[in-house]
Amino acid sequence: MKKIASTLCILTATIFLMVPAVNAEESTTDDSDRTLKVLNINSNLSIEKKADGRVYPVISSKDSALTSVEQEVILKEMGYTLDEIETMNPSVKQDMAISGGRKVEVETNIVQYFNSSDGKRYLVTDENREEIEALRQQEAERLSKELNKKIEVAPLSNMGSTRDGIFSGRGHVSYQGKSPNATEFQFRYTDTFDWSGYPKITYTDTFAHAWQSHSTSVSSEGRLTSVINGSNYYNNLTINPESIYGSSTKISLSNKLFETMSGYIANEVRIPISYKGTTGKFIARYAHPWTVVQPSIAIGPASISYSGYVGDEWFWENTFTITSVPSDM
Repeated sequence: MKKIASTLCILTATIFLMVPAVNAEESTTDDSDRTLKVLNINSNLSIEKKADGRVYPVISSKDSALTSVEQEVILKEMGYTLDEIETMNPSVKQDMAISGGRKVEVETNIVQYFNSSDGKRYLVTDENREEIEALRQQEAERLSKELNKKIEVAPLSNMGSTRDGIFSGRGHVSYQGKSPNATEFQFRYTDTFDWSGYPKITYTDTFAHAWQSHSTSVSSEGRLTSVINGSNYYNNLTINPESIYGSSTKISLSNKLFETMSGYIANEVRIPISYKGTTGKFIARYAHPWTVVQPSIAIGPASISYSGYVGDEWFWENTFTITSVPSDM
């Protein structure tokens, strides 16, 4: 009996010792990952809304398409306004809705450059627009003689800004939660571009983006949408990791006569939580060469440089506050 009693005492003590350990483990669970509610979008689709405002990814495969209504509902739950959703290209709306997360307020500033044959890069401003346009037309005439064919370029007034041109670019940020060990924030950086018409010069463009030195990329993707005869055609872009600080892709404009074309590069990055409250930044640079000569690329922490080509170039910078707390909480 004594032996049995001793055994029972040992088992009881062991059970009491185990209980605090389990409770301690539960107390370290990040409450932000708790499911706040489940939303039934329709009879076939439900999504989870997390305590920190994130929408949990709803589909694991990019081959599974959402309807435009489903995209809109999910993106609204992520925090995007109807006006913002309407400006997104089809690929971005689809893949951002599938990836889930929560919208982060981001400020995007875009500028345009012209790269001449003498190796100079000119910043286009309202004040020098006519002067730069004259240089562009002179360059087009020179190339026409050199290549023995007519080179036409659309004037800057039709091509040079997000307001009145056929090219535009912008950035989106979504908060994706914390890393498995809860020591890093995870964000999705998406840089997009849009051609609202067919440019006069159609060779191969280069599109790249880069992030800060404290950011570590864990995944990347890119897609292209071309509208031809009123129908959308989708293609995956090949993403090239140029360095640990950025990636790039090539976009062929000469394969088909599109009505509009748009695309994006996206990277999910992790940032140590010690940077909470500081300014996050990632940048994009888009090169539109006038000849078959492609620019070389150099990427460093939040920096991209192109060299060795003639043509137009757009650069934009995206900034936001690094935090896990929604602006409305």
